[in-house]
Amino acid sequence: MLSRRFAVLASSFGVALSVAAGVAAPAVWAAPDQQVEILFSVDGKRTWSNDVTTTPGGEVTVRVWYNNLTNGTISGVQAQTSILPNFTLKSGTTKVCLSPATKYPSAPGAEEKCNEQPVDESAVWGLVGPGGRTLGISPTAGLYGQASNQTSGPLAMGKKRYINLHQCAYYYGPGADLYTAANDGQVGTVFDAGTNVGNTADTAKNCGSGDVNYPLNDVNSGYKSLDLLGNQFLNLHQCAYYYGAGADLYTTVNDAPVGAAFDAGTNVGNTADTAKKCGSGDANYTFSDVNSGLKSLDTADSARGRGFIEFKMSAPTETNDYTHEAKLNGTSATPASGIVRVRPNDSGWGDWWLG
Repeated sequence: MLSRRFAVLASSFGVALSVAAGVAAPAVWAAPDQQVEILFSVDGKRTWSNDVTTTPGGEVTVRVWYNNLTNGTISGVQAQTSILPNFTLKSGTTKVCLSPATKYPSAPGAEEKCNEQPVDESAVWGLVGPGGRTLGISPTAGLYGQASNQTSGPLAMGKKRYINLHQCAYYYGPGADLYTAANDGQVGTVFDAGTNVGNTADTAKNCGSGDVNYPLNDVNSGYKSLDLLGNQFLNLHQCAYYYGAGADLYTTVNDAPVGAAFDAGTNVGNTADTAKKCGSGDANYTFSDVNSGLKSLDTADSARGRGFIEFKMSAPTETNDYTHEAKLNGTSATPASGIVRVRPNDSGWGDWWLG
């Protein structure tokens, strides 16, 4: 008799993001349910601040950070920001990224997933006023299978990074019986499988040792770490194979080390599978359709909802202080802002030699 239980956190996406021109904000999250920050880098993204100084014509990288702390979907979200007059957008630099490990925008985490297709800047950047430009873009454009030209859409709430799926097989020789588990067993920890969710990928299978009748069958046991970052669906395939002579039902939910004939098509992606995908079995263990199936689980949850929209701009020749604002429209986030100061490139020697 076979048993299997799976637990996957499920939820959804949503929210609205916006940026324009306004007043200075602290470099930490400030709002109760959604938070926003705008930061700049003038040294090739090595350091970040909401108050920077650059030289005329200098390159400035802009990031509008968001953090969605809610458990529900907020729809119709648009990230909107303005490049002030005399600043120039650097073509092809706009991108949309998830960064769920970041705690403080001034010290970004290494975990990052950005749009897979280049952002269609002709669709998301418009002109406003003499020399200024406005960005209006979905904060998930180019992510989760969405088009990269979307001007509004959902704001991702975040989720765990990995589902570590363990498949453990136990073999009873006298009865030629294979018993498969992909979760904690119903008959004791000796048949437990270490399936889990977490932010690190497992590096070895985790299976109970079995007992004297059903010891662990290593060749039919294994694990798969499914990376959920930027992927919305876990497509979980269960495949069963029947051995008539031994009245044995062999079930797999993962690729079987013994060969592709017993592989199950479990995967992650941005669309829900609509049909089960199973190997054909072999002469002894033929495919058992009635004991096979498919469940596509939406794995979104609100655990880690951080990300940013980035672009680069060139500073004007005029020396001045320029304020840029960021806000999340339709949310409780308090607007934030930052300052780019343009100053001459003075070496400090001045005209001392003229006397």
